[in-house]
This record gives sequence, structure tokens and C-alpha cells, in this order.
Amino acid sequence: MQTVQESGIMGTSYPTRNPFTFILVELNLKWMREYIRENRGAPFVVTSLILLLVCAGLLVADNSVLANVVAIYAFYILVFGVVLQAASFLKYNRNDAENVEKSIHSKSKG
Repeated sequence: MQTVQESGIMGTSYPTRNPFTFILVELNLKWMREYIRENRGAPFVVTSLILLLVCAGLLVADNSVLANVVAIYAFYILVFGVVLQAASFLKYNRNDAENVEKSIHSKSKG
């Protein structure tokens, strides 16, 4: 295992790779990539929710003008995310419906 000093970086010597952390991060990233591939609108919906939380903070800080602008951007991002999510839903449900239909026909023939 390579240490920081062996890689040419000055500082303390500690391992650059922890196998347990690597496994956990790699599993999370695979799960997230698969989820985002099937739900294209999810990152936009989450972003809009975060922006709404920012709006709440801006309103508490008595900055209603900026909160209004951020809320408008959050709304447009949410609409875009919902449209992407609907397209993903139609795409993946069409494939599922075709598979179910094929399995029903194959069972009725056999």
C-alpha cells in the first residue's frame, strides 16, 4: 500500500487507500449511478428542494428579494426535473410492460 510520503507529497505518512472505505464508497456510487440512470429527474428535484431550504434561510435573514429569485429558479429546476422524471417513468415502464406481456404470452402458449 502506498503512503503519502512514497507518493511524493510532503507530510505525515498514512495509507492513501483504505479498503473498507473504498468498498463502501464504490457500492454507494454504483447504487447512485443506477438510480440516477433510471430516474433522470431525481437530481433536479433534490436540487430544487435544497434551493427551497436556502429560500427559507434567506427569508429568516430578512432578504426577501434574493429569496424570491432563488425560489423562481427552484421552481424552474423542479419543473425540469418532473418532466425528466415523467420521461424516465414512461421509458422504463414501457419496457416493463413489454416484458410482462411477453411472459404472459409465453405462459399461455406453453
